[in-house]
Amino acid sequence: MALLKAPMKGPNEIVPFNHHAIHYPQLASTKFDGFRCLCLCGERYISPNIKDVRNNNIAEHLSVLGTFCQANRLVVDGELWSPTRSFHEPIKENGISSILTTHNRIIPKDIGYYVFDIMSEEDWDENTEESFITRYNNYKTLLTDIPNVFPVEQYLVQTAVEAEAFFNQQIALEQEGMILRQPSAFYKHGRCTVNQDGMWKFKEFQTHDAVIIAVEEQQRLKPDIERTRDVLGHLERRFEQELYEPAGKVGAFVVQMNGVHFKVKCGKGHNDYLKTSWWQDYCQHSQKWNGKHIEFKMMPHGTLDKPRIGSLVRFRPDLD
Repeated sequence: MALLKAPMKGPNEIVPFNHHAIHYPQLASTKFDGFRCLCLCGERYISPNIKDVRNNNIAEHLSVLGTFCQANRLVVDGELWSPTRSFHEPIKENGISSILTTHNRIIPKDIGYYVFDIMSEEDWDENTEESFITRYNNYKTLLTDIPNVFPVEQYLVQTAVEAEAFFNQQIALEQEGMILRQPSAFYKHGRCTVNQDGMWKFKEFQTHDAVIIAVEEQQRLKPDIERTRDVLGHLERRFEQELYEPAGKVGAFVVQMNGVHFKVKCGKGHNDYLKTSWWQDYCQHSQKWNGKHIEFKMMPHGTLDKPRIGSLVRFRPDLD
């Protein structure tokens, strides 16, 4: 059995196409708004949190791939995605997420496995994999004509201008964005840093204005709470409400836009000092905060009735 390890992820930070750490040429591909899945030699199908995919029918859905990977001891990385449905459908039960997290749902034929990496079990376990360009050529050759499996095409972009043009093309096609991969990079288990130039993700964000109607205090675990660790040794999140206490700083802004209420979190650059001072001021002058306008950014792709991944950009005193 292949070892349980985290999949490779791009940095959380969205950088410009001409960022100094992006060394062109790069390989560009579509970023799918789907469900990440690792196939460990056809014996286990693992989600990004290193747990088995909940839907018990995943092995049957990918049976031919599973048999091939088991016989050849291959680890495959990809995204379960459908070109005809979103991650969260308007009818939630029909969304990709709902289908793949329900134990006994039949997986529709339109949900395919879009593969963007492959290596041997030995290379996966020992971190001895070949460069990405070699792995790309391998999966493109090995995984053709397998039912429900689609090798993801990689396109060589020579400059930041070409990368931006490819990204704009993906957005025009209503995809979530673009992934850049350094052709010579090896596979990293976990999230890449900005300076590693191994994988980059680019998503479409839009900014909107909204009105604050309340401010929520951030909660933190009580100091005497014992933490558990997952199979990778990372601290696991605890969800029991009684384990938390007020942190004395802003956790989220409850806002209203077009008659819809939702939460916007603090964005990058809003440090603990700012969030603490905002909370203290809100406790003393809540009437001053309620009705303030803010600008926030969100991902439009995959959004239903409420903004997805909303985060504060700035306050808008010019609109108050």
